[in-house]
This record gives sequence, C-alpha cells and structure tokens, in this order.
Amino acid sequence: MNRTDAPSKQPQPFAINGQREPILNTTPAGDNTASYALGFPPITMILKSAGGLPPKGQDMNQILYELSAIGRWFSAGALNTFDSSFSASIGGYPSGSVLISDSGSVIYINTTDSNTTNPNSSGAGWVNLFDFLSLKSAAKANIVGTVSQSGGVPTGAIIERGSNSNGDYTKFADGTLICWFTRTVESLTSNPSGGTTNLYFSTEFVFTFPVTFVGTKPTVLPSAPLSTGGTSSWTSIRGSSLTGASLALISNVQNAAAYLGYTAVGRWF
Repeated sequence: MNRTDAPSKQPQPFAINGQREPILNTTPAGDNTASYALGFPPITMILKSAGGLPPKGQDMNQILYELSAIGRWFSAGALNTFDSSFSASIGGYPSGSVLISDSGSVIYINTTDSNTTNPNSSGAGWVNLFDFLSLKSAAKANIVGTVSQSGGVPTGAIIERGSNSNGDYTKFADGTLICWFTRTVESLTSNPSGGTTNLYFSTEFVFTFPVTFVGTKPTVLPSAPLSTGGTSSWTSIRGSSLTGASLALISNVQNAAAYLGYTAVGRWF
C-alpha cells in the first residue's frame, strides 16, 4: 500500500441532516427495526408477499452515520479519551490501546488486556507514551530556554544562555554554570613591584559574576588580551568568591596594556 492509496476524507458524517433513528440494542419480536444484536432482522430478508417487511431507510442512514462519524474522527487524527461506560461495555480496553488524557497533554498506552482502570487517575496498566518508548527527560525539554530544578532533578530547558551588565553566562541542566567577561577598558602595568624583580602591576579590578555560583567557589581562568607593551604579560588572581573575582595584570614592561577578563566554571545548583 502506498500513500497515494489514501481514501478521500469525510468532511462530515453520512446523512448528517437525513432521517435517522437510534439503533436499538435488540430488535423487538416481529419488528423490522435494525439492532446491534441482529443487524437487519430476518423479517427484512423475506419477500413482502411472504409476510416480510422492508428494511428501514432511517436505520441505514443511522448505521452509515455512526460508521462514517468514527471514520471522520480518525481521519482527522484525533485520539479518544477514557470512557468508563464504553470500557465496561467491552470488558475493558485491550493491550495496545492508545488514549489521550482528559487535559489533552499526555498520551497513554495500555499494557494489559481487559483494562477498566482510568489512566487519568494513575490507573494500573496505563503507561505514559514517553516512558513506554524509554525516552529520557531530555526528549521532553527545550534545548534552549530557562533551566530549573526541583530537589536536584532538572525540570526546565537543557541550556540557558543569557547576559547582563556583568557579563555572559550559560547554565546547563546538570547544574554546570559558566560565566565570562572581558573589559573594554585597558589595564596598565604602571605600578612597580619594588625590589629587584623588575615587575609591574596594574590596579586590581573586581569583577562581579553575571550569575552567582553556589557550593564550592568556581574555577576562575583569567585572560588578558594584549593591547600594547610586548608579550611578557600575564594575569594574577587576587581573590575570588561565589559572586566575583579580582584580577590584576603583571608584566616586566612598565605600562604594558591589556584587557583583563575571565572565564569562571562552577555550579548554579
């Protein structure tokens, strides 16, 4: 079978405005009314001259209406919700049945035969589609969005990317937090160290992280892209905390210029 073999879809049930009568469960004795038990009864299959009665057009319209209404529903790709009365009438849903929750946000698959329990009430035998397919929580999370957690279990997006006046940051669902920032103002090694070291220091600058870390202090990796003054320059970490770090530029050249910056790695939960 190919996709081109798909039948035409029904925009509305057959005989929606025609004459119809509800189909009975059983046909009264000697009556020509159709029922679910007999279909069209034997009397409608006997010649009229021999005492038979013709089938009722209203019954035909009703039967085709019900069947085409079901076909229309599934042609639209719609799923059914749990129906306790229907469940009881068929002796419970068979294994492999698929229902959608009352809220329309969860799909359930039934794993047991004759199941009359309600999946909306954690009924036995019903499994969330994601669990049934063994999909992990990442399959239900946005790749980029707002990360969150509850009791150490990620509940939001996988990655959160943001920035503010203190720098840029990336939060990961596992609790990893990375912050970084580079100044646009040069730091100058204008302060001699004294003694015989022939080293020069810039004024210490205190950076505030764009997001506060938690737990152990983050690992701070300083950087200092050179502006002028040769290549013999490096950075010194003067202090760090969960909220920020202080850095200074060191060089063996007086008034060497560089842009102090850092990358800090730690945790947000």
